[in-house]
Amino acid sequence: KFELKMNNLLSTTAKGYKTYVQTDKPIYKPGQTVRFRGFTVDATLKGVEERDGMSVSILNPDNIEVFAGKILAADRGMIHQGEFVLAEEAKLGNYQIILKGKRTVQCSFSVKEYVLPQFSAKIQGPGDIGKEDTVVRGKISANYTYGKPVEGKVNLKFAVDNKSQQNYSGPYYFKETTATLVRGSAKWEVDIGELTGSMKNRFNPWCTPTVLVVAATVSDENGGSIVEEVDSSTKFS
Repeated sequence: KFELKMNNLLSTTAKGYKTYVQTDKPIYKPGQTVRFRGFTVDATLKGVEERDGMSVSILNPDNIEVFAGKILAADRGMIHQGEFVLAEEAKLGNYQIILKGKRTVQCSFSVKEYVLPQFSAKIQGPGDIGKEDTVVRGKISANYTYGKPVEGKVNLKFAVDNKSQQNYSGPYYFKETTATLVRGSAKWEVDIGELTGSMKNRFNPWCTPTVLVVAATVSDENGGSIVEEVDSSTKFS
């Protein structure tokens, strides 16, 4: 599943086209699979078909190419996606994905060793979203294993997901924000107008069974531990 983070999502714009590339996570461990996808939209936000596919190159922290290939859209769709398996001995650090279609764009992801989490995080949402709702609110809480609330930062990404949609290619992420954990808690909210406007011509969230996906990356104030959590319990009704 795909989730976006602004520092691993870049776009380039020229002559009315805008191209995006994204990974499903900002951080991986050696041996894990990096899933990525790219797409192009025009000035009206309508998806643009890349008939010849998109070329992909992945560079490791030493700027050495470790993957090269081409990704094609499934069933004449607009989303081009692929994957790359990191070696068990993959070099740690920042990697670059360079995507070439109508435009050339790149994003980054990190490879880090596994560290046993020192705390856990929990995302809470309203449970249901009705057509009369204009704003959706919730919160995230984080506590160390010994009970003390976590002081730190949280990166939140929001998506809609409906596996029954035609040409399904994973959750559609439309918003990202950051917040500060105060006494182990931070609030979040989503403007429904922003959601529906960003998905014009791409996704109808009111087609059941659609859910709101909230993905959180939490780091403590020392930056020594990072925990990822995803919640999809809130449904559009």
